[in-house]
Amino acid sequence: MEKPEQLRVIIANLPGSTIDVLAREDEPIQFIMDRITNKLTGEEIMDNSGLDFNRRMYLDGKLINNYGESMRYYNLFGQTWTYQSNCKSGIIGGGLSKNISDKRNGKRVIQFFVVGLSGNTISCRLRSDQTIYDLKHVLTTREGAPTDQQMLVHSGKQLENDGTLAYYNITNDSSIYLLLRLLGGRPFPMLEFADVSNEKGQSKRKLFDTAPRGRFVSDGINIEIQCQCTDYVVIHPYGFGYFDLRDTLTPCPNCGSNTHPIPITVGFISCHYRIYGIKKDGSQYKSNWIRVAPEYQYQIYDTSKKVNWRRLGIEARPLTASIKEPCTICLENLDENEKGNAIVTLSCSHQFHSNCIASWKLSCPVCRAISAQSSL
Repeated sequence: MEKPEQLRVIIANLPGSTIDVLAREDEPIQFIMDRITNKLTGEEIMDNSGLDFNRRMYLDGKLINNYGESMRYYNLFGQTWTYQSNCKSGIIGGGLSKNISDKRNGKRVIQFFVVGLSGNTISCRLRSDQTIYDLKHVLTTREGAPTDQQMLVHSGKQLENDGTLAYYNITNDSSIYLLLRLLGGRPFPMLEFADVSNEKGQSKRKLFDTAPRGRFVSDGINIEIQCQCTDYVVIHPYGFGYFDLRDTLTPCPNCGSNTHPIPITVGFISCHYRIYGIKKDGSQYKSNWIRVAPEYQYQIYDTSKKVNWRRLGIEARPLTASIKEPCTICLENLDENEKGNAIVTLSCSHQFHSNCIASWKLSCPVCRAISAQSSL
């Protein structure tokens, strides 16, 4: 298990404020959010007592969609974490309701975590006197695994149905492993793909009304793949949205297989796109938004130079969509036309709303640099 380190998080609701919490790169974002909430309120969040926390985490202004994933998974997108809450109970500034640490029938409710069948993390809240069989019923609902096929392991010991959580010394933040068979974790295998960090490695290709079978494209992202069913490169027209080289399926347009195709490069038509990547050596790449106008036709990255990627993400939006970057303090789009709230560019090149950065006295919350000057 990795050693936890201090993570500095911007609090969007409190101008000029950050909070430091312990975090490990291999743990789910949900764990970190709970620590932040607990630290801000001075209360432990022990159960789902009906309060609407409406909490969100952002990385470089990008909303995190799956809090079960780890920090390592999301580090692809940047380094600046922002926490936001609009809790109806006043989680920011007002505190939570006094009944949040529910003790039902005098028994303490504990929060612990189960590592599921696909390596996902499931947050569970049960009383300490409930049994392992009760937990298995919860996991049947969450994972779909029948109770008689589940094997739960904690601290190297298999848990029996009639034992209680207290008997097995399962407490807050304990981890339990759900097994049907031996399963590994979620390794990040190296993926060979075109060097999309080399912007000079792009070329423009003319589109034709006729094309070989499997060579049709769409606006947005088009993944070029090799499949054993065809002796030429075919195209998976992905379109708009976010494509993850590790997680997104690229079925062959000819045979429909999801297992045989090998993605080799990417092309774009009539869109804005940007790329996030972590290479084999750990170096990180993040492009600005790149515009592919209709007259460019098909813009593709050369496959003559490939690199090994630990992670590679590609995002595309229609040409009519906004690509404004958010201010990582307030999470609103940077808009210089907003009256009385101009854009400030610090000497470190990071940008914020003037009203937001004023609370920081020109100390950059992203890189902690001190700016002697700012530009509007």
